[in-house]
Amino acid sequence: MITELGNELKKIIEELTASDILPVYTEDDDEATERAPKVFHGFLAPEDAETLIPAICIRTILSKNSLEERRLLTKITIAIFNKDSMEGYEILYSMLEKIMNYIIEKGIIGEKFEVLPEAEWQIPEEQLYPYWIGEIRFSILMAKKYRTDLTNWLNGEEEK
Repeated sequence: MITELGNELKKIIEELTASDILPVYTEDDDEATERAPKVFHGFLAPEDAETLIPAICIRTILSKNSLEERRLLTKITIAIFNKDSMEGYEILYSMLEKIMNYIIEKGIIGEKFEVLPEAEWQIPEEQLYPYWIGEIRFSILMAKKYRTDLTNWLNGEEEK
């Protein structure tokens, strides 16, 4: 189920950011390269991070099941490269807002996951110039898991 959620969010974010053409780090300053962000479900490989950025990573970092609900905490991390710190900040801010607002407005992901309206984005104070990183966190409800032993017993089924 978590993989399904990640893949659905990946598709949404890829479509949403396809027109965001951003700078890519190159060894040669004369060789300017740009592309849309790569979107990953999981972690960004640290050994390739320089060349994978601009990138967006989607991870579900917490799951909590109760009698009332099953809640997932999902984090979307955006990493971009820009030598102009003000432009980098503005692009990052714009992407955080665009992605967060779109996912909240969409409400239902993959017909199984309900996005709750409480969400937050954050840009950490410490940044690794010329890379700029921000993250969005939001909660998602999914189908609950219950005990089956009592239901089976009430229905006259034996334990397996």
